[in-house]
Amino acid sequence: MEEKVLKYEDVINKLSGVIASKVVLDGQEIREIHVLTNRTRAPKQISRDIQSSLTAYYGMPIDHRMISIAQIEDGSRDKRLERILLSKVTYEVEEDNIATATVKLRMFDEEFIGTCKGVNSMRNAMRLVVTATLNCVLNMLESDRQLVVEDVEVNLLAKTRVAMVAISLADSHDEHLLVGAAVVRKSENEAIVRATLDAVNRKMYQL
Repeated sequence: MEEKVLKYEDVINKLSGVIASKVVLDGQEIREIHVLTNRTRAPKQISRDIQSSLTAYYGMPIDHRMISIAQIEDGSRDKRLERILLSKVTYEVEEDNIATATVKLRMFDEEFIGTCKGVNSMRNAMRLVVTATLNCVLNMLESDRQLVVEDVEVNLLAKTRVAMVAISLADSHDEHLLVGAAVVRKSENEAIVRATLDAVNRKMYQL
């Protein structure tokens, strides 16, 4: 039994980003997998690698719910990797003046999509884009945290159009106001997405 555990852990420990692991068996079956990683890779990506590697080596299908991942700062994090990148943003108006904002983001070479549907108006359009961005980020991080859009504006600053976003992040102890800004270059919607990311990027590992 102990020999099996060591073999499983040896495979997991060889994966990029993994510092240590502990496998718990229930008879001959894996019941739990606890993994300690650094922040060079996304937890979701590491989880998938664990599933794939154990299936490839030992033919064992692993449910992602068995895997628990804790990340720590060990000095190996590449600052560029914790920044979420914008792939595409679209805004489509449908019948009955209902619009859908769709945001595609990329992190760790993986693309994620977030959407938000609502009434099409000049003011609400910006909020739909912010909410679609937040939905995408939460999907990316597999988080159930609540992020609330407090305000979004596009104003002139130093004779330059700038998108500014304010978001609330609440936890059990306090409420934090996250603020981000981005210069409008190609389009307002793109700047709004970048302003939203500017706000949440600083807190993404707390989501």
